[in-house]
Amino acid sequence: MEGTFYDLIHVVTIFLLGNYLSLHLDLHGFLVFAGAFAKLWYPWGELSIFKSIYVSTDIGHRVMSPSGAARPF
Repeated sequence: MEGTFYDLIHVVTIFLLGNYLSLHLDLHGFLVFAGAFAKLWYPWGELSIFKSIYVSTDIGHRVMSPSGAARPF
Protein backbone atom coordinates (compact mmCIF):
# COMPACT_ATOMS: atom_id res chain seq x y z
CA MET A 1 0.00 0.00 0.00
CA GLU A 2 2.82 2.42 0.76
CA GLY A 3 4.13 1.96 -2.78
CA THR A 4 0.83 3.16 -4.24
CA PHE A 5 0.85 6.29 -2.08
CA TYR A 6 4.48 6.94 -3.02
CA ASP A 7 3.62 6.63 -6.72
CA LEU A 8 0.65 8.97 -6.30
CA ILE A 9 2.87 11.63 -4.75
CA HIS A 10 5.20 11.39 -7.75
CA VAL A 11 2.31 11.66 -10.21
CA VAL A 12 0.95 14.78 -8.53
CA THR A 13 4.41 16.35 -8.36
CA ILE A 14 5.06 15.70 -12.06
CA PHE A 15 1.63 17.16 -12.84
CA LEU A 16 2.53 20.33 -10.91
CA LEU A 17 5.86 20.52 -12.72
CA GLY A 18 4.00 20.28 -16.03
CA ASN A 19 1.82 23.18 -14.95
CA TYR A 20 4.95 25.15 -14.09
CA LEU A 21 6.41 24.42 -17.52
CA SER A 22 3.22 25.49 -19.27
CA LEU A 23 3.47 28.87 -17.55
CA HIS A 24 7.21 29.30 -18.20
CA LEU A 25 7.76 28.44 -21.86
CA ASP A 26 11.34 29.59 -22.13
CA LEU A 27 14.77 28.04 -21.73
CA HIS A 28 14.98 28.80 -18.01
CA GLY A 29 11.54 27.25 -17.38
CA PHE A 30 12.57 24.14 -19.29
CA LEU A 31 15.83 23.82 -17.38
CA VAL A 32 14.02 24.16 -14.05
CA PHE A 33 11.49 21.54 -15.17
CA ALA A 34 14.17 19.15 -16.43
CA GLY A 35 16.25 19.48 -13.26
CA ALA A 36 13.31 18.95 -10.92
CA PHE A 37 11.97 16.08 -13.05
CA ALA A 38 15.35 14.31 -12.97
CA LYS A 39 15.61 14.76 -9.20
CA LEU A 40 12.17 13.18 -8.78
CA TRP A 41 12.42 10.46 -11.40
CA TYR A 42 15.78 9.03 -10.34
CA PRO A 43 14.82 8.03 -6.75
CA TRP A 44 11.45 6.71 -7.95
CA GLY A 45 13.20 4.56 -10.55
CA GLU A 46 15.78 3.32 -8.06
CA LEU A 47 13.06 2.31 -5.59
CA SER A 48 11.07 0.56 -8.32
CA ILE A 49 14.12 -1.43 -9.42
CA PHE A 50 14.98 -2.33 -5.82
CA LYS A 51 11.45 -3.55 -5.13
CA SER A 52 11.31 -5.60 -8.31
CA ILE A 53 14.59 -7.33 -7.46
CA TYR A 54 14.50 -7.79 -3.69
CA VAL A 55 10.87 -7.70 -2.52
CA SER A 56 9.09 -11.01 -2.89
CA THR A 57 5.35 -10.95 -3.51
CA ASP A 58 4.62 -14.62 -4.13
CA ILE A 59 2.07 -16.48 -2.03
CA GLY A 60 4.55 -18.94 -0.52
CA HIS A 61 6.80 -16.19 0.79
CA ARG A 62 3.88 -14.28 2.29
CA VAL A 63 2.56 -17.36 4.07
CA MET A 64 5.97 -18.27 5.48
CA SER A 65 6.96 -14.78 6.64
CA PRO A 66 5.82 -13.66 10.11
CA SER A 67 4.14 -10.48 8.88
CA GLY A 68 2.92 -11.94 5.58
CA ALA A 69 -0.65 -12.45 6.69
CA ALA A 70 -0.99 -8.86 7.83
CA ARG A 71 0.23 -7.27 4.59
CA PRO A 72 -2.14 -6.80 1.65
CA PHE A 73 -1.18 -8.00 -1.78
